[in-house]
Amino acid sequence: MLSLSRGILLLFLLLLLIDGVSAYDFGYIKINYKEDSKTYNFQIDKVENYTYNLTFEHYGNIDKGMGVKIYLNGKLIYTIEGEGRGFTWDVKRVKIDVTDCINNGSNTLRVEGVNLRADPERRYYPYYVLNGVRIDEPFTVKVPVSIAQVVICVVVMMVVGVRYLERLKI
Repeated sequence: MLSLSRGILLLFLLLLLIDGVSAYDFGYIKINYKEDSKTYNFQIDKVENYTYNLTFEHYGNIDKGMGVKIYLNGKLIYTIEGEGRGFTWDVKRVKIDVTDCINNGSNTLRVEGVNLRADPERRYYPYYVLNGVRIDEPFTVKVPVSIAQVVICVVVMMVVGVRYLERLKI
């Protein structure tokens, strides 16, 4: 009986670790003077009353007069302006609410460099990186379990957990 209770407790703990959010992951996006834009098409089943966030970290080296623009479905959602030569340790993390820009179904993310010009005399070759780019979306797995069944399972697991911990104290 003790090993069965331990197994049930471990299963309960594993279920607690399941994240209720998944994401559309774009990963690593790099633009430079040779390839100054990238476009990604993706599908989302939009859920009402949920906030969709675009998150990423960014860094690179762009001079004044250069920049990066990020569009979602044609709408400008973020701009990065060149402030002189940046360096890779100047990493900035960004989280943008894009709920109003997301379409139910087909969507397009576009990252575009503005005036990215190389200067071979200075050995200057501008680039910019967006890393860990993702749009969070709800975890919508449909299971044939009612809310009442979930509540009963949680209560039973708590009782089993308490009894197991009481036995450990003996």
